[in-house]
Amino acid sequence: TAMSITFKNRNTFKKAEQLQFSLFGGLELDSGRKFNTLDLTAQADLSFPKFIVPFKLNNISRFFKPETDIVFSNSFSSRFEIYKLYSSKLTFGYNWREDRKKKHVFNPIFINYVYLQELEGFAREIENSPLFAKSIEPRFSIGVDYSYTYSNQVINSLKDFVFFRGEAEIAGNALYLLQKTFLEKDQKIRIGNATFQQYFRLHADFRHYKQFDRGVSFVSRLAVGLGVPYGNSEVLHYFKQFYVGGNNSVRCFRIRGIGPG
Repeated sequence: TAMSITFKNRNTFKKAEQLQFSLFGGLELDSGRKFNTLDLTAQADLSFPKFIVPFKLNNISRFFKPETDIVFSNSFSSRFEIYKLYSSKLTFGYNWREDRKKKHVFNPIFINYVYLQELEGFAREIENSPLFAKSIEPRFSIGVDYSYTYSNQVINSLKDFVFFRGEAEIAGNALYLLQKTFLEKDQKIRIGNATFQQYFRLHADFRHYKQFDRGVSFVSRLAVGLGVPYGNSEVLHYFKQFYVGGNNSVRCFRIRGIGPG
């Protein structure tokens, strides 16, 4: 069971800026009718109907308004008797449509902090795998990400169509340079007890929809991903690793039940 509340002001500064606050809370029961998951999220979004850049930029599309977005979120997730997760993220970026089929999202900066505690459910994995233990240590990341989405779907049409989404993310390089330049050899940049992640991550999702009739279609899907830690990181953080299984993936397997995730 879950509940969400959203407040939106569509004209915050009298120039069509949108300010939105949202709260989400959810509880999940297992097959024994016992609560096993609690999720809480608070998020604030501020969107401007233009590019905010320190130089002149012509309109990229005649038909779609670009947006500059600032998003801040705080979330708490408890998997009872397994772990508790605290996560905060701030992003500043742009999204725009090149045309009806193509969409771009570019965040020149994101800051993410992740902290896990009360790790009773991971005791065996922590004992058996030093790399796994490192993957769940407190971490923060500062980096850049970009995504490109293409879809030639025509709404209310039986025409076949394709969907593609590609994502690229890189983090930690600027902090690593600062660390090497200004700190001693064994010193590391930290926020509290969290060190920063350094990695790059690529993901692609391709789907083909064969339409037979309204409500009847055959869908083929290929999803591939690559994540590489380097420099300041020996392993990708647990929540940056790829996984399969669960109610948003291959539903006949438990979450993270397939492969190394």
